[in-house]
Amino acid sequence: SERTPAVTRDFSKGGLLLCTTEKLDSRIDDFLLLEIKLPKQDMKDYIQQHPITVSGKIARIESQGADNLYGIEFVNLQNDAIQSINTAVDFYNKTH
Repeated sequence: SERTPAVTRDFSKGGLLLCTTEKLDSRIDDFLLLEIKLPKQDMKDYIQQHPITVSGKIARIESQGADNLYGIEFVNLQNDAIQSINTAVDFYNKTH
């Protein structure tokens, strides 16, 4: 269970684009367990929150300069994770 820090570039109800400077030892159609910190208005709340854990399948892999990009499709989401993701998508849609 190796952990790799990453950020998301795109975030939707169906998945996300994971961006990391480290290459993952993974291929298309591999499954990953993701720990996601959801957006918060207050940075302190963001830092102190417990991340949600979701499963995802790699749908796309590409490199962009020093960044490694992984298109991840969410799979087998539980109801609470769906609600959290929907709230995050709404947050991003309001701030952009």
